[in-house]
Amino acid sequence: MAFTKGMRQTEHLLDRLAREQDTVVSNLRLVMYYRHNTILKLICMPNKESVSLPEWSRTLSYLAETNLSINSYDEVDMVLNELFKSS
Repeated sequence: MAFTKGMRQTEHLLDRLAREQDTVVSNLRLVMYYRHNTILKLICMPNKESVSLPEWSRTLSYLAETNLSINSYDEVDMVLNELFKSS
């Protein structure tokens, strides 16, 4: 679970991103408009450390459509940049 300002305590990062864009989670991966916006939002996120590494693994695995195990915040940036290149 991620705990950032404005997030509900039990809300996952994907849920928050979908809510902020007034859509459903599946659109974040399946609809290019939402996918691109989601990746940009995550790249520009000012305090990535406010989200736990397991939550980043879950979020990025979903967006990349593969099982990822994120072990550092540098990896978060690397994966986000790769996803952006492919979006």
